[in-house]
Amino acid sequence: MRLSQIELLQFRSHKKELFEFDPDVTLISGINGSGKTNILEAIHVLLTGSSFRAQDVHLGTYETNWWRLSGLVDDIYREIRYQRDNSPPKQIVLKNNKKRFHNKDRLPVVLFEPHDTLFIYGSPSRRRADVDTMIASIIPGYKTTQNRYERAVRQRNNILKDHRNSSMINDALFAWDVMLAEYGANIVAARQRFIDRIDSKLAEYYSAISGNTDTVHMGYIQTIPSQEVSEFHKILLSKYKDDKLRASTTSGPHKDDFKILLNKEDAKLSASRGEVRSLMLAVKLAFADILEEISQKKPLILLDDVYSELDSQRKQRLSETLKTNQTIITDTHAIDGINTIHLN
Repeated sequence: MRLSQIELLQFRSHKKELFEFDPDVTLISGINGSGKTNILEAIHVLLTGSSFRAQDVHLGTYETNWWRLSGLVDDIYREIRYQRDNSPPKQIVLKNNKKRFHNKDRLPVVLFEPHDTLFIYGSPSRRRADVDTMIASIIPGYKTTQNRYERAVRQRNNILKDHRNSSMINDALFAWDVMLAEYGANIVAARQRFIDRIDSKLAEYYSAISGNTDTVHMGYIQTIPSQEVSEFHKILLSKYKDDKLRASTTSGPHKDDFKILLNKEDAKLSASRGEVRSLMLAVKLAFADILEEISQKKPLILLDDVYSELDSQRKQRLSETLKTNQTIITDTHAIDGINTIHLN
């Protein structure tokens, strides 16, 4: 898949701008505040239908209620229109046909932004959210299953809080336990398959970026280690005592975690900032491979401020590794040998 150009109208800080991209790597260079990330955001919206930073209503320039993005993807015209007062407010134009945007209109994109290092440094909830977002982009219906599971957890927690001293609490919990087991086992299974696929590619990409042979492993830490609904249900029942005491559901996918190990040590504790950035880039490139396998299209890769905290050798190796996909990068400085868009 190749994006050859994009035009921004009333989008973020760009009233009317046209940008053209190299089929391999393009660098968008400019000082902080010049609108580099806004261009990546526009590309993300054009290809996926959604922003990675804000809701549609907030993407227009100051005091406007509309914006428009258009471009050529594999030489096919593609346009996203947003008008706040329209119904529906967001539409896609493909081959001169205008319609409501649907998930099937999404094209494969992989984004790296500086905050992605919080997957290692941040909280378990951040890691769960990041993994679930990636899975939802490749498994239809996963988000629905996740929403149903989370609703069941909330309802179960309400019962635990409101009826903790009732002799009928076990009966009240039973129906929600059945749902938790079904949805929870499906989530655990999907997560485990996804992590296994990422893990199988992780060391190769990390080595390509870092230039060394460190061992790298990504693991899934499950509070209910079962992908079978009946077994999940049994384990959930065994947690009743703790759950009643805490008035909360103490185990399940909503309490699980993920960990990246570098040379068998937790990367959060042992890795340098450059190593952490290299690890997360390796995760993103592994995810790009999975997206390609599923969509049968090479994903476009967007890298925001990717080179900071990487030494010169890692920068060079990353640039070489990226040549298999069209890639668009932002940085405050131009780099020799890379086609560059300069922003004032």
